[in-house]
Amino acid sequence: MTEQVPEALSQLQQLAQAQPENVAAWATFGQAASKAGFPALACEAWGRALALEPGNGNWCFALANQHYTLGNYVEALDRYLQVLNLLPESWEARNNLALLLKFLGE
Repeated sequence: MTEQVPEALSQLQQLAQAQPENVAAWATFGQAASKAGFPALACEAWGRALALEPGNGNWCFALANQHYTLGNYVEALDRYLQVLNLLPESWEARNNLALLLKFLGE
């Protein structure tokens, strides 16, 4: 069964797609999709935001978290490492990376 995307989330997605170079629109869509429980849509949005601003550790962290939620552990691991290159002081990224490594038995 396919989940129905709430109307407000659908509108945010349409807004972001209508303004593909607007990083704020993609970030807003990503945050809303994440909070609404649609991690695949959130991955799409955070990925687009990160593509527009490749050095943004916050977008990368959000993308890593959504990959983890989806069970894409290798991708999450790569993204957490990328976050630490961008934001070396991020205790959140260090914590999530440690939890993921423990989960994976590393």
